[in-house]
Amino acid sequence: MKKTRGTSKHFTEHELKQLESNPNVQNVTNKSITYAPDFKLAAVRAYEDRQTPMEIFLRAGFNIEINGKEKPKKCLKRWRDAYKNRGEIGVLENQRRLKREAGFHHQSRMNILVLNITIACFLSFRRLY
Repeated sequence: MKKTRGTSKHFTEHELKQLESNPNVQNVTNKSITYAPDFKLAAVRAYEDRQTPMEIFLRAGFNIEINGKEKPKKCLKRWRDAYKNRGEIGVLENQRRLKREAGFHHQSRMNILVLNITIACFLSFRRLY
């Protein structure tokens, strides 16, 4: 992975092909990896069974030189939080897509609550007229 401007990283063509060939990758662009939902859930369960994030990613066929040494830990933290807050559905949903569609880059639980209340109010108001 080569670095460009600041901390932004871009995958090389070879790295992209290697990532695309991994069944645990749902999608990959030159800057990001979307992991397969089943892998994310399996990774959370493996972590609960006392496997380290690094072991989980290595056993899943990831090259840590491509992903980065901190990526397994950061991903597992994010997926464990989603699992804790919303159960399996929290891990299985594509959070990036949901955030993008909602127009938020960084959603907090409060933002989600406000959004849900706003939608409920809108739907109630719409039924009245």
